[in-house]
Amino acid sequence: MAIILQCEICRQISKKTYCGECKKSIDYFEVFEYNNEATDHEAREPIERIKAYTWSDVLNFVKNKYFLETSDLNINCEKDFAYIEKKTLQDASNLNSLIDQLGYRIFLNKNIPIELNNSSSPGRFITDIT
Repeated sequence: MAIILQCEICRQISKKTYCGECKKSIDYFEVFEYNNEATDHEAREPIERIKAYTWSDVLNFVKNKYFLETSDLNINCEKDFAYIEKKTLQDASNLNSLIDQLGYRIFLNKNIPIELNNSSSPGRFITDIT
C-alpha cells in the first residue's frame, strides 16, 4: 500500500498511520498453505486472494483466520513475500524429526484480475479487508 495523501490527524500521529479519510492505494495478495513436507507452492492454486491496504492487515487476517492460537508463531515479512507459521516442534521420540509444520506463504500480486470467477472453490474470489 501507498498512502497517497494523509489527513491532518494521521499526519500528526505518524507517517504510517491512516484512517478512512486518508487516500490510499490497494494491493492484492495471494495466500498459499504449506507444511514441512516438500510442496511446490507455485504449482498450486492459492487458498485465498485478499484485497488490502497493508501487509500488516493481511498478516493479522491470516493469523486470526487460520491459527487457533496466535502465540508461538514465526512471522516474517519482506517487500513482496511474507510467511506465517507455527514455530517448529521436534518429535520427542526422535530428535532428528520434526512434527508437521503448518504455515502460509503470502505473495504480493499486482496482476490479480479484479473480476474473478466467484465460484465457491477457495482462492477463486477476492476477500476484501479494506
